[in-house]
Amino acid sequence: MNITRLIGAGVITCLVLAAPLTAVAQDISLDGPVGVGGRVEVAEAGYAVTLPQDWLHIRPSDSDVDTIVEQVAGVVPELGPTIAQALAGGLGFSLLAFDSEVQAGFTENCNVLDRLSDSLSIDDIGAEEVAKLDGFGDLIVGEPELSFVALPSGRAARLDLNLQLPEFVTASTSYLLTDGVWIHTLTCTDLVRPDDGWLSIAQTFELLTMVR
Repeated sequence: MNITRLIGAGVITCLVLAAPLTAVAQDISLDGPVGVGGRVEVAEAGYAVTLPQDWLHIRPSDSDVDTIVEQVAGVVPELGPTIAQALAGGLGFSLLAFDSEVQAGFTENCNVLDRLSDSLSIDDIGAEEVAKLDGFGDLIVGEPELSFVALPSGRAARLDLNLQLPEFVTASTSYLLTDGVWIHTLTCTDLVRPDDGWLSIAQTFELLTMVR
């Protein structure tokens, strides 16, 4: 697959913070299979999510992840070591989805990152994510906002964040959910945050491996 002027995926920190990257103003060739919007099931990571019908999505292969990381590190060098450390620590990058139309060199997008939960509560997960933002003070515009929302799949931590990147100020909303086995971080990013903070997508998120 060839993606032109895309990536607004999610940056990766050691504890699965997903904050927006930048749009990469060049073509990126990815190997993973491409699908069109609708329900996407990622059984090996224990979740499914339903995407807008006019979006595309890809399940990144290992080589795709390497390509994305290289591009991100080239644009925002200070993120390179953080991303490498997170991936080496077992973080999974299981889904990248995006609007098929690119606006002003950037496209609205969502991604999902996964890691094992260590039996943390959703309150602890949210607090942990906010604490890890201290290392990215130069990139953050304004104050991050942490809240908690009730989704059909359970109580989720919501983190709203704006980042100053080389070409853009991006707005993202991350929803963090846990099923007792995995912590999933669904992050959506655009140049402007929609009024609902992508809640309509988060509400479709299904946990397939709930531990009771």
